[in-house]
Amino acid sequence: MRRRFASQIIRDQCGCAKDRLCRPRSGADKFCVILYFLTDTQRIVDWHGELVDYRIMIQQLIMQLGLHDFVRFEQASYCDMPRLYETADIVVYPTVGDEPYGLVPVEAMSCSRPIVASDSGGIRETVINGITGFIVPKRDAEALANCVAELIANPGLARRLGSAGRQRAQAIYNAERYVSDLMERFAVRA
Repeated sequence: MRRRFASQIIRDQCGCAKDRLCRPRSGADKFCVILYFLTDTQRIVDWHGELVDYRIMIQQLIMQLGLHDFVRFEQASYCDMPRLYETADIVVYPTVGDEPYGLVPVEAMSCSRPIVASDSGGIRETVINGITGFIVPKRDAEALANCVAELIANPGLARRLGSAGRQRAQAIYNAERYVSDLMERFAVRA
């Protein structure tokens, strides 16, 4: 997909003027251009107030880009997350840090949502690139935008990836299988 194509789809979805740059650059702070929900999770330990500063930076960016009509912050408890996932067409997880497991992609897949995630740590264990979602290089906003644009332009593909993700989540990430795998891997052999 050409860069211009991805940018045009994002502009159309956001209602941006043609001369306004509406393409993300890296991480969630630059990707807010096409997000409609940003969640404030209540179970993250913020030892040094970094998340508060990060949120302020994102809010300022939203205002600078004139996107306040397209982005909203919504506080959500863990129990609310399935409802939020179900309201999303695509779940984007542009983590720039080291991701040890990738719980967000598994949660999104369990709700039959296609995922576009950064290639970090355990993400490759949860998302199968091109099957349950797309994996893009960390900090590669163009690749991220292109994958999102492809899913916006091709709802059938988005549904197929979401369905495959749901099947994967049910088959691999269920409690019975998880406990069985743990017992097999960590059982003390006599």
